[in-house]
Amino acid sequence: MSHDELAEGRRQIRFGAALAAAFACVFAGFSRFVRAALLPFAASLTLAVLSIPVILTLPLLDLAFTVVELLPYAVLGVALNRALLLNEEPRLLPRPLLDGRGWRYFGYSILMIILVSVLAALMAAVVVGLIYAGNPRSFAGGTLQAGNWIFGVGLLAGLLLLYVAARLSLIFPAIAIGHHWGLGNAWRAARGAQALKLFAVFGVLCILLAVIGGIASAITGQQIHIGTGVSEAVLIEQATAAGLGDIVLAALPGVLVSTVLAYLGFGLLTGAYAYAFSRLSGWGAAREDILERFE
Repeated sequence: MSHDELAEGRRQIRFGAALAAAFACVFAGFSRFVRAALLPFAASLTLAVLSIPVILTLPLLDLAFTVVELLPYAVLGVALNRALLLNEEPRLLPRPLLDGRGWRYFGYSILMIILVSVLAALMAAVVVGLIYAGNPRSFAGGTLQAGNWIFGVGLLAGLLLLYVAARLSLIFPAIAIGHHWGLGNAWRAARGAQALKLFAVFGVLCILLAVIGGIASAITGQQIHIGTGVSEAVLIEQATAAGLGDIVLAALPGVLVSTVLAYLGFGLLTGAYAYAFSRLSGWGAAREDILERFE
């Protein structure tokens, strides 16, 4: 095999290896993962509990909490990626807690959410507009025909958004190790078959977490979601029959389980993307020790 062929092979994602890297990030080095995640997890859980009275009393501040809740994940993302890609052992208390890489990670997290939200809104507007233009009567009384069209096209739009997010998320390991990339670099790094593999890994992990969340909801009897905080609808429903303290206590198990699942999912995705970045960027070509640890 020539040097060029070997280099090209290193820039290929292997689906099984990506999933193995995802689980290895959390479970193969579990003590490392816990050490990196303990402080951010405590911060996320605290913010989630504090957000409960805010949602009920000052709902306009809910968006501010949603943004601030991304900060602990930025701390964890930088620590895990640097552990995987630079072999740096994470500290229980990072010094500094948030440096330039952490703030950039945080900023790009917000940018990604905004970008995906805007694309989702544009797609929804286009879909509804096209259906209405084709048959205005389909919306009369919310007919089944319109609902079927919206569901089908909405599903395709959701998959497209997932594809976009899957490719652009390569920016995060690059940020963590100080690699000079922008969203354009992340998008171009995964193309063709590599983009589809990355999309498949992203989708499989999301489906796995959704299934675990569904099982947890059935066991606990509470609405469990993959993320921090608690559903506003659940809180408003509980608020009609209980005081604020009782609401917080009632919501706490669901908040705890949701946060645990969020950190588990974040660790899995971080491991998969660290592997994908090392392959697609060419950054890890001279670091055989890192690639061997992944595979």
